[in-house]
Amino acid sequence: MLGKSGVPCVLFALVALVCELGKVPEARGEEFTLTSQRQLGEISQVEVLLEVGGELAVKDETEKKVHDLKTSVVGTMVYDEKLISSASEAARSIRNYRRCDAVIKIDKGATKTRLREDRRLVAVAADQRQADLFCPVAPLSQEELDLIELPACSLLVERLLPDRPVSPGDQWQHSEDLLIALLNLDAVSQCEVTTTFKEVTGGAAQLELAGTVHGALDGVSTEIELKGRYKFDLKQGRITWFALLVKEKRPIGPVAPGVDVSARLQMKIVPGSDHPALADAALADLQLDPAPEAMLLEFTCTEGRFQFLHDRAWHVVSDNGKSVTLRLMDRGELIAQCNASALATVEPGKRFTLAKFQEDVKSSLDKHFQRFDSAGESENSAGHMTCRVIAAGAVEGLPIQWNYFLVADNEGHQAVFAFTVETELVERFATADKSILATLRFLPSAADTAAQPAKAPQRK
Repeated sequence: MLGKSGVPCVLFALVALVCELGKVPEARGEEFTLTSQRQLGEISQVEVLLEVGGELAVKDETEKKVHDLKTSVVGTMVYDEKLISSASEAARSIRNYRRCDAVIKIDKGATKTRLREDRRLVAVAADQRQADLFCPVAPLSQEELDLIELPACSLLVERLLPDRPVSPGDQWQHSEDLLIALLNLDAVSQCEVTTTFKEVTGGAAQLELAGTVHGALDGVSTEIELKGRYKFDLKQGRITWFALLVKEKRPIGPVAPGVDVSARLQMKIVPGSDHPALADAALADLQLDPAPEAMLLEFTCTEGRFQFLHDRAWHVVSDNGKSVTLRLMDRGELIAQCNASALATVEPGKRFTLAKFQEDVKSSLDKHFQRFDSAGESENSAGHMTCRVIAAGAVEGLPIQWNYFLVADNEGHQAVFAFTVETELVERFATADKSILATLRFLPSAADTAAQPAKAPQRK
């Protein structure tokens, strides 16, 4: 038989066979085992520089008009970290921060936030999908948690390493669980993030990471583009340098502004030295597991002079110093809102009445009010007198329950809390209001504070 060119097909077959037999197999490069050699009890010194730039999208008070505000963040963290457990389902470490601060600019305003001196000991507890940071000595504030809860937690970065020997040119893909933990997401719907082993230079494996993540955070979708580089020191058997570029777009959500930002993070990890705060004896009596009480956050109403602890499912969305608004999220869904504010101080011992409080609640709800489901008075363990009123009504046809509390101490300090929840969500709301009220305390006046600084609330 002849081909279209007139050359016998059998000749083509013979040529192809010779070519196949003559091929020299591609030589595979030297293989390397890039496995962390960190030992339990080992202390590392970690330095992190974070730079963020872009825009925030926020709604005005009418919730109708959206404003785009320029924003930037420059943060610096230096801490010693002691490895306590490296198990993927229960990794644990304890940090002592030498420095932790950031300058945050939004529009024309700038603020500087830092970790308080008595909150510089921070425990990290990570499973396969989440890394929890908390202070085992006293509760963190939301601002402090935001400061230290960065992408690429130093306890987790070595999970990016391959689980098999690899050669330069090899690639491996990262799991959704790992990206959820590294990026502090609630969920991931699509994840295509890969590391490439580029080369070995200077005694270190040079690795590059790239990809995209589509996920969810605080009830809204988010799109994230990642590019990174990191070095694995072959002699030390660990990652010693990590750099990550994160580009994120996220719409306005129920508890956070929309973002269109780029974040650059650089992390340097070197062998550390013993620190008294990380000594076994100093840690012996501390709770280093994320028990519910250890995870509570502290909120202080500065001008209202009251303070309480709240679950991390509550998010502060507004704070003007005298009053605060929080919203409760559960599995990405908005469950309830809490409005808390201080009232004028009255003469010590002067009692408010439940009847008067009910009148005020009914007047406040106006046309939305339908009925009172319950009302009562009580005294809590701190000696605070509390009026409680549960009201039912509707807003634009939607059934609503309001839980109102008026709390006062023996010195005449007062605060009112109003919890708003859709009637069909009351069961999921459960006792979320009681956990806040149980930890409420009034702070000394400015004159008393100047004479003796207020102590942070201690867990029982």
